[in-house]
Amino acid sequence: MRLALLPILALICASCSSTKPPVAMTSPAADRGGPVITRIVERRQVIVVRAGPRGPTYSLESNHGETVVPPMTLDQLALNRPDLFQTVRTMQATQWAGMNLP
Repeated sequence: MRLALLPILALICASCSSTKPPVAMTSPAADRGGPVITRIVERRQVIVVRAGPRGPTYSLESNHGETVVPPMTLDQLALNRPDLFQTVRTMQATQWAGMNLP
């Protein structure tokens, strides 16, 4: 009789234990814009391309996820950060890469 009650007692104790609901893990950059299209990881920085409401946006983050340059369109990058604009522009695939783009 005692042995039969042992599994029931263990089941009752296990069901009474409280556990915290799982916490959703989000990166610090997750709430800085639209969904991420791609991340270009360099030695000292990360260029993040996101889908924005009016087209892709480009931002610059440190390797630790801190925003260095907020999300901008290519036109905004050309005006505000010509160095980053030149980096992004030279990375884009064009007909030179064998693609037939309009």
